[in-house]
Amino acid sequence: MLSNLAVPFVLLWAGARANRGVPVSEALPVDFFCFRRLNDTHQFGCSSDYNGNVGVVHVVRGSKDIEYVESTGPPTKYMALIDDVDLRVDTLDRFAKSNRVSGVLVTQTNKKAQAFSIDDTCPNRYSSFYKGEESCQKNKIDGNKVSSALLRDYPFPIFYVNETLTEKVIVCYNKFNKDTTQNSLYEKRKCSLKMFAPMNAAVDSKTCLRRTQLLSYFTLPTHFCDPLENKNVFALLEASEPAQETVIIAARLDSFSLFSGLAPGADSAVSGIVSLLTLAEALTKVKSSTIRNKNILFALFNGEAFDYIGSSRCILDLTNGGFAYNLGMDNITSIIELNQLFLTTDSEKNWFAHVDAEQYNDPEMRKKLDAILTSLKASGRIVDSVDNDLPPSSARRFLNDKPKLATVVLTNYKQTFANHYYNSIFDSYPHRISDIPKQSEKLQGLLASVGDTVLKMVAPPGSSPAPLEINKQLIDDLLVCYLRNSSCPRFQAVVNSISRKILREEPHSLYVSVSPPSGTTSGSTALTYLSLVRYSGRVVDNVTDAEACLALHRANTERNYTWMYGENPKPSEPGICVEHLATMTTARSPAFDSQDSDELHYSTWTESIWSQPEMSLFIQASVRSQYTALALGFVIFATSLLLSVLIYRKSDDIFEDPNPTQTPASPVAC
Repeated sequence: MLSNLAVPFVLLWAGARANRGVPVSEALPVDFFCFRRLNDTHQFGCSSDYNGNVGVVHVVRGSKDIEYVESTGPPTKYMALIDDVDLRVDTLDRFAKSNRVSGVLVTQTNKKAQAFSIDDTCPNRYSSFYKGEESCQKNKIDGNKVSSALLRDYPFPIFYVNETLTEKVIVCYNKFNKDTTQNSLYEKRKCSLKMFAPMNAAVDSKTCLRRTQLLSYFTLPTHFCDPLENKNVFALLEASEPAQETVIIAARLDSFSLFSGLAPGADSAVSGIVSLLTLAEALTKVKSSTIRNKNILFALFNGEAFDYIGSSRCILDLTNGGFAYNLGMDNITSIIELNQLFLTTDSEKNWFAHVDAEQYNDPEMRKKLDAILTSLKASGRIVDSVDNDLPPSSARRFLNDKPKLATVVLTNYKQTFANHYYNSIFDSYPHRISDIPKQSEKLQGLLASVGDTVLKMVAPPGSSPAPLEINKQLIDDLLVCYLRNSSCPRFQAVVNSISRKILREEPHSLYVSVSPPSGTTSGSTALTYLSLVRYSGRVVDNVTDAEACLALHRANTERNYTWMYGENPKPSEPGICVEHLATMTTARSPAFDSQDSDELHYSTWTESIWSQPEMSLFIQASVRSQYTALALGFVIFATSLLLSVLIYRKSDDIFEDPNPTQTPASPVAC
């Protein structure tokens, strides 16, 4: 009986040893990983199997290694380790097609890629009102090996790891896997990885959300995916006298990359954010000394990288009367968008002011646009560019809904992106921008031209506003805050004892993400909002504690009041109370509020729910050991079975009855 119980145990042990290997190391941390997103028609991204993926580590350094993993190596599942600068879409496609790759480990290097953008050649292609191939070449960059990786779906996980973890994996690989041949595969133990990152969502956004809704009728609420959602940030600089006409100064708040939690967006977003905040500070300072006939609305839109989520919501609110400040779409007279603005090479000397050709050919609109362009070009830093189509921008959405809106988009390129790292891990410091002071000096000149133009746009006819002074040090400091250290002095000055928890030494990700827990806001959005509060507001005198500032906020319905530490807090003055007209509104696609989203051309992007990713490094037994264990199991099983049968048949001979049956005695006669 004991031998029969031991047999399945031996077989289970042998099978586990053969399939899972023997762990020899602690679990490795996973900070950045590829995940799944969905839209109205497809799923994109990466996912492991429900129980994770296991494979033998192989370091990919060239085409021979790719072929080894793909076909020429021993027939097994592989975990490919590849440097970030060597990552290519065609390589990932080959891995997926081969069905021999269980996962990809992308290693962080200090090298600089020639070009690296995972976005489409025409970002937001399907939400643009421009049609035709010519309008879809803005992000077509020579040497970009990962073009359109955003729109691929891979049946294996992809993790992005630092040099420390990479070294640990390579040491293991060199010791156990290097020079593995078809024959030695059976004789050697193998360094292997297990990667766990299963995604709950599948097919497309509509299917995913429908499954969530159906399950909610029968079980506890279960989510498979959530709509992309964050906050838009606005601040209003009022006209000298009450007015409704408004000029919008816009920028985008978000970026993305292939990996969760890693969206630096240096040129894609930060260049515009910092420029807008600097303009807000400069224009607010001249508020009392300059007469303005129009309002200035500073607008930072979130989710723009995913079919203009934030601007679509803003336009809908303006149209339906649900926007802040009692403004409607009819009140917006013009929009200037600050798009990608970094000039990082000696050959880049000018910025470009893009206008729509069809709008420019309208005599009425040409007059308005020429007035803006003439002012912008006065400094010699900006060149006008009349385009058949505007660059990918929030302004496109506004122009689509209001063709008579004077629209200008400022960029650092004329035809194709100067930023070869658009929406990627390399759109960062020090890859896209390395000399912050030099960049600040260039932006100072640009913003002086933009600021002077805005003052002329809102001033009474015939007036000549004084030149605007731009704070170069503020540009300098804010670039450091967004690109290097989110616990910088400028950000420390705009938080208080409650909001200070969002400060951290590394920069915040600019990915739009999904709706955060109630009452919270993503770190990058919150710090941008608080910065705009500070630079567009005024400090209230004689308010020296948070309670008094909060009381002002509760008592006033026309103005907002926010308590923050300020630039120089001291025991007697622990902070400042700022009066302002800044606000945050929901940046969520209207498609998820309508039953007819197919007809509304709104963003339908969602993000999958996932389990916490995990990774472990272990040594897998050799094939010979696995077969030996399996054979040993069968031998033990057969031996046990044979012994059991023999013992059963010979039990009468082998075992003596301790109480043998005796012949009963004859009864005694009476």
